Amino acid sequence: MSLINNDKNTERLWEQLLDFIEDGRVIPVIGQELLSLEMNGEKTLLYDYLAKQLAKRLQIDLQPADTLNSVACRYLSEGGQREDIYPELKRAMSTLAEMNSPDALIKLCEITPLKLFVTTCFDTLLANTLNQVRYNGTDKTQVLSFSPGSNSDLPDSIEELDRATVF
Repeated sequence: MSLINNDKNTERLWEQLLDFIEDGRVIPVIGQELLSLEMNGEKTLLYDYLAKQLAKRLQIDLQPADTLNSVACRYLSEGGQREDIYPELKRAMSTLAEMNSPDALIKLCEITPLKLFVTTCFDTLLANTLNQVRYNGTDKTQVLSFSPGSNSDLPDSIEELDRATVF
């Protein structure tokens, strides 16, 4: 009997979620785990790819479990200059323009009632995908950033947003 109730509860929760999405009351939060790319026939996470590219550009040995942070920290611990890291990372990221957006990100951007997206990532993949999916490649997605000391970052109401917005 409890399985039947769970199935009904699950169905009800899905219906509520779909209603909330339709009403524009859902704000997806996107992290780096969603950013899976296909590289040379293999799937890889974007930030793993960037860690490899950064290690190569900074000429340091990449360890199997390296992240962007660990690559940068090792470079600094070996005497590298902090000012070298960001330009090299930017060069590594420039190759992303040639890659297709992850399918999961495309499908999320196709849900048009969603207006506001929050990302925990520093890349432009979400905004680029929104522009591609919703605006035929035109740069119309609004991108807002957190700034310490600023009194304003997001509008008080999602209804005030007139286009897709990434925060």
